[in-house]
Amino acid sequence: MLRAIAAAKKKNDRIDANKICDCLRCDFLPECYMAPTAIRERRRTLRYRNLLVRRMVQMKIKIGTLLMEAGVSYSKQKLHNAGYFRELLASNPDINEGLRPLLRLCRILCRRASGATRWRRRCSPSNVFQRIAPRRQACDP
Repeated sequence: MLRAIAAAKKKNDRIDANKICDCLRCDFLPECYMAPTAIRERRRTLRYRNLLVRRMVQMKIKIGTLLMEAGVSYSKQKLHNAGYFRELLASNPDINEGLRPLLRLCRILCRRASGATRWRRRCSPSNVFQRIAPRRQACDP
């Protein structure tokens, strides 16, 4: 019946509404599925965490790109360790003064994104409930 609406030559809102009402009256409209609230919350949390992880990876790639453009030699394995990065900024003469603030900014954004992903993991709905549930049981008489 819904295909009839799409294939009809004469279309307007009134005719379409009447056909949809007929389908509804005869129970021809399929039911739609809506996920439970807990699953929707988890999906939202995972989407947000995925966004943060992508941003963090972008910033790490940007740091490596800026260093390569400047011709700075560095260790790819150690680059994102805080101590190595700090030492690289302080001791490498190939990094000019215009590049240092950009690298620091990228590093700060990367660190904040990684901290936020850890926070989201700790505060996901299932973890919060698992921490609260034993307390509830202990309080119940």
